Amino acid sequence: RLFSYAYHLLFVIYYSFTDKSGNFTLLYIETLPKYLPTFLRSIWFGIVATIICLLIAFPTAYFISQKSEKKQRTYVLLVMLPMWMSFLIRTYSWM
Repeated sequence: RLFSYAYHLLFVIYYSFTDKSGNFTLLYIETLPKYLPTFLRSIWFGIVATIICLLIAFPTAYFISQKSEKKQRTYVLLVMLPMWMSFLIRTYSWM
């Protein structure tokens, strides 16, 4: 598994420093500042999404932890159920 990640990473690095004919170039690296606003916006969206998830998840987890064991199972099932829908829909689409 680690080899697979390393292989793909090396593949990306190779294409970052070579042109279409395979010659070494810094052209692609020099154009990175043009995409800086996009990178920063992506990082910002990731931070905002993380904060929103934490603000929803911690109170929900605390609420569930205060219930009886039987109700905890039900609430956890209700939280996990939407995550299974994507898998279920893909399974049916293959059928």
